[in-house]
Amino acid sequence: MRHISIANLMGRNQFFFIAIISLTLIQFTYAYWIPFQFIPGPHDDLLYFRLAESIANLKWLGVFDQTTLIKGFAYPFFLSLSIFFKIPLRILESILICSSALYFIIAIYRAFPNKIILTLIYGAIIFYPFQYSLISFRLLRDMIYLPLLLLIISSLYLMYLDRVDHLRKGKWLWIHPVIFGGALFFFWNTREEGIWIAPALGLWMCLLLWRAFQIDDVRGLAKQLAIAVLIMCTLQGILLSLNAYKYRAIVVTIFKESNFQRGFSALYRVDSPKLWNEDISQDDWKTLFQISPTAAELRPFVTGKTYRFWADITCNAISELGYGAIEQTACPAGLPPGNVPFALMDGLFEIGYRNPAQISEFMGRMANEIDTACKAKKMACIAPPPFMLSRNIFEYGIPWDIFLHNLKRSIYVMATPTPTSLNLFNSYYDLNSVPNMRAQLGGKLFDSQLGRDLNATEAKAHQEMSQFFVSKSRILNVLFNWSSKAYSIFVHWAWVLFLPMTWLAYRRPNSFNYIVTTLLLLAISRASVISALDYYAVAPIWPLALVSGTYLLFLAELLSCGYLCQLLIARFQSSDRNSLVL
Repeated sequence: MRHISIANLMGRNQFFFIAIISLTLIQFTYAYWIPFQFIPGPHDDLLYFRLAESIANLKWLGVFDQTTLIKGFAYPFFLSLSIFFKIPLRILESILICSSALYFIIAIYRAFPNKIILTLIYGAIIFYPFQYSLISFRLLRDMIYLPLLLLIISSLYLMYLDRVDHLRKGKWLWIHPVIFGGALFFFWNTREEGIWIAPALGLWMCLLLWRAFQIDDVRGLAKQLAIAVLIMCTLQGILLSLNAYKYRAIVVTIFKESNFQRGFSALYRVDSPKLWNEDISQDDWKTLFQISPTAAELRPFVTGKTYRFWADITCNAISELGYGAIEQTACPAGLPPGNVPFALMDGLFEIGYRNPAQISEFMGRMANEIDTACKAKKMACIAPPPFMLSRNIFEYGIPWDIFLHNLKRSIYVMATPTPTSLNLFNSYYDLNSVPNMRAQLGGKLFDSQLGRDLNATEAKAHQEMSQFFVSKSRILNVLFNWSSKAYSIFVHWAWVLFLPMTWLAYRRPNSFNYIVTTLLLLAISRASVISALDYYAVAPIWPLALVSGTYLLFLAELLSCGYLCQLLIARFQSSDRNSLVL
């Protein structure tokens, strides 16, 4: 059986080739006019933009401050490509979206002899609206998370098909592991909780090994996996080398640095009663100050305005976004979980620790002092939680009923994406920042709502920059709103297609079922992780955290719909329905 490549994929059907190219060009045009909502949050939008400008100016991540290494480099690197090569960001996003979708189409090509259905699947993927609206059109790393995930799934499936086709030799066999290794590297360095895809990766490793043993191709599979590992390790080595050269520290992100994790976990060792929504109480801090001279250096921060600021905004967010029982007056004197690492970085900078080496030395020294005090029984201690976990999870665990309740909410939020009107969004920025944003990213912005009357100078500047604003575009609003409604209805109800797909998987098992199963497994895994993080951060479940789960559920429903339509068409067109089994 011939290996599937882009050349023979496009060459077999001229209509299919023209349709794919046309849909891609339409998507590029449509996406260019989708605006950004720029919110200058120092730990999100503004951070990514600032780091991207530094990379584009060949200064790596720029001058080190308390936010430079708190998040993965992948999204700022992606933004820097837009700035450096002068490619409008929405166009660059479309290149990634369409490339991953086309690679996915190559993977599932043989399951869909009817090219009209295959074309519709491609179109449905690239015009998926919630990749924009569920992240509120902001500059957020989740924008590249979905295409990277699709590349990982597709490359694994194509490596499996290499075994199905008995293609033990071939000049193209190295492509899929290269894509897999590269996509997994960037995926892992985009968000911190990438471990949620581990169950799916484990499933595919088992499937690949099982198939390799069946056809006696373990050596061929080992070569492909070795290529993937080599790509990942090489890229990771380059990343570590750049950080080591720039910041004199071999670290990917500051929160993954070993001494930082030891010191952070040591702060939770005080055994004392606390409120359910409290991480480190004021009494805990007093105890730590007494037994650790290093921790005592944080006293001005803990008793100062910055610590109170973080406590207030965390309590406000918890109250406004779902936990209404927490009122501002009932907020603990200590800092609730979720923002503790960011607050601690601010504190370290306040007291003079302003590079990774100093921060690492401080945290390691504090951990040693607290551990020594615990061994000497100078205070009542508990074991240090691993992986910077909150005491909510480590000390008490996650109550089963709460986890199931959260999981139910996660799945509901994931399966009911809400259609969004573009008129609901506004940007928040200084009018002077608009020309720089527009010049660097080459995109449109939502208009600003300053909450006050503009003076003459500001009004003139706003009028001159009106070309950058598109929130009043009626045509774009109608197109986006109607497409969002259509996708929302489909995601909400298409789950019923899993029932006949389950029956088909039992009656006619084939490798295509593995793709649908993988997508569902990943969706449940994402919902489970968010359910746990919800309890950890004492924060409500919201669509942004589940955008990848919504995307995976949509893909599973879309493929199920397409495959069932393919079977119905085959029933009326041919008696040889077994040709659909891979």
